[in-house]
Amino acid sequence: MFFIEEIGLSFAQIGWYVTGHNLLMLAVLRPGGRMVDRFGAKPVLIVTVILYATFYLSFPFFTASRFWFILLAWTIVGIPDGLYWVAGTATLYHALPRGPERAGYLAVAQGITMVGMGIGPLLVRGYLAWAEGLQVTLWGLTLERFRLLYVFVGMLMLLTLVAVARLRNTRSVHFGDAFAALLRARLFRLLPLSWR
Repeated sequence: MFFIEEIGLSFAQIGWYVTGHNLLMLAVLRPGGRMVDRFGAKPVLIVTVILYATFYLSFPFFTASRFWFILLAWTIVGIPDGLYWVAGTATLYHALPRGPERAGYLAVAQGITMVGMGIGPLLVRGYLAWAEGLQVTLWGLTLERFRLLYVFVGMLMLLTLVAVARLRNTRSVHFGDAFAALLRARLFRLLPLSWR
């Protein structure tokens, strides 16, 4: 709705960024799994949260004349989407008890996710109706109701770093060591290895 109503993109343009996003997300799954195996899920989740927050906080700069920026941002957000599938799942399985009740915990986790996915759109719809005509100017940028919502979501994503920092890592690796190893690894070299 935002990209059609506010930005004025065509369905073909939306198709391009969805395609780029999905291809990059698929390409990241295997290297993401290798990183979780090597460093644990926690450092990967921290990187994921930072990438998500950056993505949502970039929405005020999206305009029809900057389609290249929208295409780039939506494609790049495929990286945290892929990493989250791997690291989030690893964290969940690591936290669950190892007994017959494990299946029950998985069902409850899936149920909470589904309820959240149902309630979220209702809350957004209510907000969009309430915020009709709302505009705020911040540092020279005019933010209407959609952009304000995405900035709010970006700030919430940054707040989730507090929760992620409290997680127990799936491996006994210190974050500083893992971050240094990620920098030394030159991540682009992981892609050719991802298909072995």
